[in-house]
Amino acid sequence: MFITNPDDLLAQAAAGFQSGCDAEVIAEAAELAEVEQARLRLSDRWHATTNPVNVWVVGLPVIYGTVVTAGSSLVVVASGETLWALNSTAVVGVAGLASGLRDEGPGRILPELTWSTLLRDFTGQLLRIHTIDGRIRNGELAGVGSDFFDLRESHTDPVSPMFAIGFTALVAVQTPARRDG
Repeated sequence: MFITNPDDLLAQAAAGFQSGCDAEVIAEAAELAEVEQARLRLSDRWHATTNPVNVWVVGLPVIYGTVVTAGSSLVVVASGETLWALNSTAVVGVAGLASGLRDEGPGRILPELTWSTLLRDFTGQLLRIHTIDGRIRNGELAGVGSDFFDLRESHTDPVSPMFAIGFTALVAVQTPARRDG
């Protein structure tokens, strides 16, 4: 096919140039998306999530709820009246997390969420503690250290056994503790 009209020739050249530019832009965008995906942390996705999630945690039934807050090693999920503070290393999988890139806009600095800062808010409350050995302990949170907390088994008996539990042993902390078991 021969093009003799200079306007048609120019239009064909422009279309070819545009196709080449589009291909370069698409390739560059794909490369940038791959780099951003590699920088994405699970906590970024926890924070971006507004829909309900299903969380599979070692030794626990699937937890259905909404994300309240998250840190690099801890996520809090509300399931009805119950709050679940979950050790991120015990989370096997999550369905329902938001997808996307990190929000690095101004004012997007998230405070670090730690077991000690979270648990201090629950001092004096009844909690159900799930540990990595599969045990479940119910009791009153009596105090919080930098890497452990004290749990008193009976909140009505001041001489009941006190257990010091290290944060590294935690799978989940459930509040309020249910009275049915």
